[in-house]
Parts: sequence; structure tokens; C-alpha cells
Amino acid sequence: MRKLLLSILLLCFSSSFLYANRYFEERHISENRYFDTLGYGVGELLESKECPNCVEYDISDVYGSDSEEILQNTRIFDVTIPDSNYGIIRIPNIHDRVSLPPYSSLDVVYWSFNLAQRDVNITKLYVFLSRGIVKYGDLRKVLYTEGEYREIPITYLAWYYPRFGIVREYPGIGVVKHEEGYIDGKILDRFYIRSPLEFCRWEANVEGDYAFLKVYVKNNSSWRLDGVVFNHSDYTNSRTFQPNEEHLYEYVISTVEQSNNLGYANIFNPNSQTQCAVLGENTGSDYVGDSPPVAGLREENGDYLEYIGSRVRPLVDSFCVTQIPYTLYSGEMVLQNNDEEITEEKEIISEEEKTFGEIFGIKKLPQTHFRSNNLLVVLSRLWYYLTRRLFR
Repeated sequence: MRKLLLSILLLCFSSSFLYANRYFEERHISENRYFDTLGYGVGELLESKECPNCVEYDISDVYGSDSEEILQNTRIFDVTIPDSNYGIIRIPNIHDRVSLPPYSSLDVVYWSFNLAQRDVNITKLYVFLSRGIVKYGDLRKVLYTEGEYREIPITYLAWYYPRFGIVREYPGIGVVKHEEGYIDGKILDRFYIRSPLEFCRWEANVEGDYAFLKVYVKNNSSWRLDGVVFNHSDYTNSRTFQPNEEHLYEYVISTVEQSNNLGYANIFNPNSQTQCAVLGENTGSDYVGDSPPVAGLREENGDYLEYIGSRVRPLVDSFCVTQIPYTLYSGEMVLQNNDEEITEEKEIISEEEKTFGEIFGIKKLPQTHFRSNNLLVVLSRLWYYLTRRLFR
């Protein structure tokens, strides 16, 4: 039954694409017969939990399909239809958006299909992270990822229709035979959702049954965060964070006699943020604009030519990522039982080196370590220690 359905779909696609060998001769996109597109799936959903270094959120705010379910049940023909002009149309609102809490991940799913009458060699892939005008949509604002601004030169007949934007470049998938490709999809990459708010450092001065605390929290985003609520023990504070603002919370909490554990703080961010990398084109449009989610580079006899295999239509936002409201918990604030001054070391980990592991029963957290003499505390990304002293 599957083979019969595939044959019918192949016939539907092939009927409009009989002359498949002239892409490098004509050098315009209507002659390209290698089609590919993308999807977004939920890779790992962070467990919602109240505990040190954890994140808590409303599960009803989460949106998206599990990546494994997409790979098992979705083929390229389920998310695209043939285009009478060139390429294929990527149907919006099917596996093209996710809404997740910080430190959860989305997977980039790649589908492809070769209807050229020959093998094609795909040497590079370019995944778009932004619109052409970056301020209108930039996934780097909500994802831990980077890219560079590129112009992908595309020609349609006599017109030059480039696709601009921030792209992340990947090695190509190599030679794809006729009527083959990643028809069932493959995971191309995995991105993690950013946390706009981050605990930076803390200091404590204990006198008797009270601890005088200083906790530094920073808004690492480029937008204003309203109604942010900080809690620790019986202390509560609500305020607005300006873009890139670091704020110092100073307060006093009571302590249990002979206890060096001051517990942990939490900060609630009620704000959500959505960014989209793609804007579809009108149904009758031949333009490229911001409609392709992915582009690539083909090679033939030593000649190289960029291509796009799919465009989103109609005119709607697509390939969107939403960071949902959440509560971020700090690590436990544990004091040293001596007067020795401790200088704590910050370990810088690049975006490419980040790994994630099981910590405190949480499925995944950014791996950033902070070290002191006999103390290991794993905090959220870019946490680091500051000098602390216990006064008696």
C-alpha cells in the first residue's frame, strides 16, 4: 500500500517536471529538480519541577510534535505540494513551529527528494535563522545558536531574487540518486531554547540568625521583561527588567542555627517571546523573499550553483519558535564554615561545546561548571561564583 501511494505521488510530482537536466545549463531555479524542505520537532522537553537548578512551567503552554513521531509518520509529501512555477510549496502550520520552556530543545528535520533525471551532488546546506531584515525575525534571540548573514543568489528566468538572512551552514548530504533522498526525513541539528533571565552571582553575610544576601540577576535579552517576580524564603520582589539590565537584589532572610544552607531562590518570567525565520509569499508570487526555510549548493562537473527547493506559501509567518513563561530556580546557596576567602572560577563553554546531562533528576540542563575547594554547584548557563566570606 505504501509503495502504491508513493508511486501515485511520484506521478503527481513528475508530471510537471519532465525536463530535469537543464539546471546548470539554464542557471535559473525553475529548472531545479532537487527538492528539500525543513520541519521543527520537539527534541527534549525539560521536566517541569521545583528544585535547585530546575525550571517550572505550565505544560499547557507547550506546543509542537515529538521529533521521533515526525520521523515515523511524516514524509516530504505530507508537508509539501508541487509548485507550478518552481520548486515545491512548503505548507505552513505543519511541523513548522514549537513553543517550549528554556533549556528544552527543538530538532531541525530535513526532507529531500531528487526528481532530476540524474544523480545530484549536494555539497552544502544553509538553514535560515532569520528574515532578510533581521529585526523582523531572528531565531538567535530565542535559541542558543549562531550564524552569519548571507545572500543566497537565486535567479528565476531573467530576474534575480536572492534570499537574505542569518544562516547556519552544514556539510551537504553528498550524491543523491534519482527518485531518492531523505523522503522520511532526518534530524539535521538540535537547538536549545534560551533563558532571558540568568542568575549571575551571590554574596552572603551571616550575623546570628540572619543572612544578608546580595543576588545578581541579569536580563540577557534585547527586550523588556515586565512583571518579573523574585522569591527567596519570605522575601518577594516584582519589577521590570530593561534590555540587558543586571539587577542586584539585596535582602535579609532568617537562618536555622548551625545550618550553612540558605536554600535557593527563584525568579518567575511571565513574558513569552516568538521569533520567526520565514515569511511566506502570496499564492501567485514568483518572488523568493523570505519564503525559503533552507537553501543549498549543488555541484556538477566542477561547477557550483546555489538552489532553493521549497518556498512557504501563502503569506504567513512560518518556522517560528516561542519561549514560553517559566520559573527559574537557582542552585542551593551553601556557605563555607571558615573565614577563608574563596575565588570561584568561571569555566567558559562555547556554543559548539555545550552538552547536556542528567542533573538533580532534570532531563537536560546547560553544562556550565563552577568550582571551589570542596564544593561543586551546577547552575544554569553562565552562572559563576563570586568571592564569599562567612562573618562570625
